[in-house]
Order: sequence, then C-alpha cells, then structure tokens
Amino acid sequence: MAVYTYTVDNANLAVQDLSTGESLTDIFTYTITDSDGDTATTTLTITIDGVNDGAQQGAMKSKSWSQA
Repeated sequence: MAVYTYTVDNANLAVQDLSTGESLTDIFTYTITDSDGDTATTTLTITIDGVNDGAQQGAMKSKSWSQA
C-alpha cells in the first residue's frame, strides 16, 4: 500500500487569490513497481477550489499620502 500527503501552500499568492468558483490544478505522474518488477504509470490530479475567506481584521494595512 502506498501513502502520500498533499499539503496546500496557503501562503502562495496564486492560492490566496482564488475566489469562489475559481480553481488551480496540480498534476503529478507517477510510476509504481510491484515485487515482481511489473510497473504501472498513472496520473494524479488534485484540484484546489477557491472559497471566499471573508474579511479578516488586521488583514489590510493602511497607508497615507500627502501632497505638497
């Protein structure tokens, strides 16, 4: 039995910018080999769906400008 772990990088701007209805796709091709040496190759597709995170307090930084 094979085990893998996939962790979404939530700090990645491409992930952070996803809105509801948008998605990103990671595609991996991998090969497995059994004890007889037989192999099989397949593709794993992971889709990351965007969601509305809502407003977060402190998420925005304020800036001010003055004109002389």
